[in-house]
Amino acid sequence: MEELRIGNLRIQFVSAEIVRAEYAEDGVFCDENTLFVPDRKESGNAPEYTVCKGPETITVCFDGKELSIPRDCKSLQGITLRNADGEVFCRLKKHWKNTGELPAVRNTPEVFVLSDCPRISVPEGGYTYRGEAENSGYKIEEKAQDVYFLLCGKDASKLRRLYVELTGRCEMIRLSTLGTWNSKYFVYDEESAKQVILDYEKYDVPLDNMVLDTDWRAASDRGIGYDVDTKLFPDMKRFLDFAHAHGVEIMFNDHPEPADGAASVLSPAEVKYREEKLQGLMKLGLDVWWYDRNWHTALKSPVPEIRPETFGLYLFEEITRHYWQQVSGDKRKYRRPVVMGNVNNIQNGVYQEIGDSASHRFGMQWTGDIASGPADLRQEVKNLLRASDNCIAYVNADCGGHTGNPDKLMYLRWIQFGVLSPVFRPHCTNTVERFREPWVYDKDALNVSRNYIKMRYRLLPVIYQNAFDNYLTGTPIFRGLGWEYPEDKKAASVRNEYMLGKDLLIAPVAVGGRAMRSVYLPEGKWLNVFTGKVYRGGRYAMSCAYNETLLFVRLGALLPLAPDAANTKKQRWNKLTYDFYPDPEASDEGALYEDDTETTAYQSGEYRLSPYKAYFDREENAYVVRLAGAEGRFSGKRAFAKRSVTVRLHLLGQKVRGATLNGAEIGLERIARDSSAFPFAVKGGAREGEVLTATWTTSVKEDSELKFYLG
Repeated sequence: MEELRIGNLRIQFVSAEIVRAEYAEDGVFCDENTLFVPDRKESGNAPEYTVCKGPETITVCFDGKELSIPRDCKSLQGITLRNADGEVFCRLKKHWKNTGELPAVRNTPEVFVLSDCPRISVPEGGYTYRGEAENSGYKIEEKAQDVYFLLCGKDASKLRRLYVELTGRCEMIRLSTLGTWNSKYFVYDEESAKQVILDYEKYDVPLDNMVLDTDWRAASDRGIGYDVDTKLFPDMKRFLDFAHAHGVEIMFNDHPEPADGAASVLSPAEVKYREEKLQGLMKLGLDVWWYDRNWHTALKSPVPEIRPETFGLYLFEEITRHYWQQVSGDKRKYRRPVVMGNVNNIQNGVYQEIGDSASHRFGMQWTGDIASGPADLRQEVKNLLRASDNCIAYVNADCGGHTGNPDKLMYLRWIQFGVLSPVFRPHCTNTVERFREPWVYDKDALNVSRNYIKMRYRLLPVIYQNAFDNYLTGTPIFRGLGWEYPEDKKAASVRNEYMLGKDLLIAPVAVGGRAMRSVYLPEGKWLNVFTGKVYRGGRYAMSCAYNETLLFVRLGALLPLAPDAANTKKQRWNKLTYDFYPDPEASDEGALYEDDTETTAYQSGEYRLSPYKAYFDREENAYVVRLAGAEGRFSGKRAFAKRSVTVRLHLLGQKVRGATLNGAEIGLERIARDSSAFPFAVKGGAREGEVLTATWTTSVKEDSELKFYLG
């Protein structure tokens, strides 16, 4: 790494776009991984620079910028970064506060400054018991002077990319984690817990995950400890095996109390206790831990600047990671460590700010105990947007409300929001009138909920490919309109709508029953997938029935859809549908992302991307769908060699006279309009009009070009 030393000051070019300034009073600099900078790497692309020494300042010039340093500097105080024209981007103070609250998309600065303070150096091997070493081998420096300049150039996407490159990426969760969750504070026994799983099968509602809240344990009235309550679960392994046999993963809720005598989470007694207890239950077959600080007890942070939420997520994920590494015998390829904890810092639905630049790395994060009314749903839409803007990819709400008694119509609004959010986890406490399973209201509520949940499962390829993009770049999976339309000031200011990727726009309705609300649509054409009406960009007053939501697809979009399935274990992507909404003025391109869905092998390049593109060819008067052969490879039962492909062309009033596949004629099936169809179906009709389908089987490595000729 290219660096320059001036007395006790070190300037490092971490990359061409990240510059580090570190002052050490004793001249000893930090090159270890830290909690806030977890993976130091040689970038190899430092910019060319020159050094000019003046009577009062030393100026480092690089890439049209100037870093001015007082000659007699005794701290970071006064170090100034400006452009060649003299415009000041930032002037440092001696101490710079660490934060995880990034500037709003529309207010992205030229340079964002991030501090590694308090600086906590992480020992080799991370959070594991290593005897009675002070702070378990972690080194704490509460007054470190260590900052990074992220040269983002007012580009919000670039800032997030640099941010996750420096502070760590949010690892992909397992595909199953994106499936349905059943969650409630309830005293299960083995038979009642089994019955929940069987009920999902009985009612044909997909289920991938189930929560056993705190009463799985034989604990004091404070709800702590790790001994299983054998009166409720005589054989916990037997229950976990049952759940796994039905394709369901299990999460335990934990309200951890500090270990006896532990001053902080870094105390050897705490590390030893927590590691033994958490991993001990994982040996029985537990899949996920929920670190819940929403009670009377919390872990102890070693420094006041970093809240227990972050340290709890860190240690629960580290302990989980080490367990799966032990199981696999491989520190590179092992089961993805999924945990859940509180967002730092959203207090029971009330957003304050993201407290530090480490917490975004840690899997699922929930917004605390919330109520169930319209204001609470609106609040959760805003929470989703703000947390996602800060690289918290898998933020989720107690869908339906931890407390409160929503009627059927309000309950359905929560379901509609939940299925179109990062993690779909209906939840409630044990004092409500009705739990949050879809069948507890009536048959109609069950049917509506089932339709939405199955739609989410069909959209999993879209969600998953955006999850991979989030891992690489920090771009939110579900994101505000300003991400896709940064030049549109109206879009950037909208905080009650959001997008999934670049093609789907969601405007949640927060009032039960038919309701009117304002919807802003950016430039282009947008199809309301429930009414079949097409809108051009602009602001509209819209309403929808209780069993519909305001969901739009951008014309030109090509969406990969998966088949219906009871859970992700049974869903196979060797049969995919590409849902095409053609428009002569628009196009689409992307790439289907696939991996083993379970392990960290993707981090070492074990995945494949299958590019796709759709557009209108004016010379041939034809819509063209190009599906390129897969690039890359991975192993496992999901690495299919052949795939059945169906393209569904929504005619939208247009006439097609024929089609070719790779130059040869191919037969088309014409499907009549179906006013009762549910959006993003993989078979049957559509609400807005006729659909044409073409189906073929091909090697995943081969290119396919399908043309629909108009006339």
